[in-house]
Amino acid sequence: MSHRKIYYLFSLLVTFLFLGCQPKDTFEWSAGLSAPKYYGNGGPFVEYFYNGKSIGGASANIGFDPGWGITSSSYSGGEKYKPVPDSVSVKWICANDGYYYSGGYKLPREKMIVLFKKDVMDPFGLVRYGMITTGMAPGGNVTVWLQGGQASTEICKFKVKSLGIYRESEEAERIESKILASKEFLNGKVNIFRYLYGIPYDIWEKGEKQYEYDIVFSTEDENRKDYSIAISGYTKDGSI
Repeated sequence: MSHRKIYYLFSLLVTFLFLGCQPKDTFEWSAGLSAPKYYGNGGPFVEYFYNGKSIGGASANIGFDPGWGITSSSYSGGEKYKPVPDSVSVKWICANDGYYYSGGYKLPREKMIVLFKKDVMDPFGLVRYGMITTGMAPGGNVTVWLQGGQASTEICKFKVKSLGIYRESEEAERIESKILASKEFLNGKVNIFRYLYGIPYDIWEKGEKQYEYDIVFSTEDENRKDYSIAISGYTKDGSI
């Protein structure tokens, strides 16, 4: 038997052993956090459950606003291979209205299992979903996505209740008031964006209308056939 055949059979054996060790209906996934661009939150926390048991989650000890549906770096916990969750719990402090939001929701688990088992196409080829991302927006609006590579599929939207205005220490509130009244903040991108668009609560609650389109770049300079262009666009919901 040739070395190539031996290597092939050995690879198959390792693959079968690996698949046999992986529990049924468990997948390799991690937890992610998201918030709209220019509409950040403070101390976001998400925890996923299955049959009443915590199986994974993510948190951040600082506020952030990576863009709606965009995952930012955070602490993520849980086993490598985990069951698909059947419920989720969230809590965060809204940086716009100052309210503390907290609540939970039942997830469409069977729908998520089907998606986890399939390949999905992103701009670079076929990938597998490997992250459950939860976005938290003003008004207590929450969206959950399954993501893999640059592919993203919305799983559900829900709304949690406010537990009232979050109160910090007098010193912290004094510092915050000073920052919000500063020339740098008043003339900054965040304040200008909010001034132009306000806080579009209904966008995060209902979602924006989507269109199919392509973006094409061209140049009339025949001597510049090899060039690159970078562009970032922001929608009203704060996604990139």
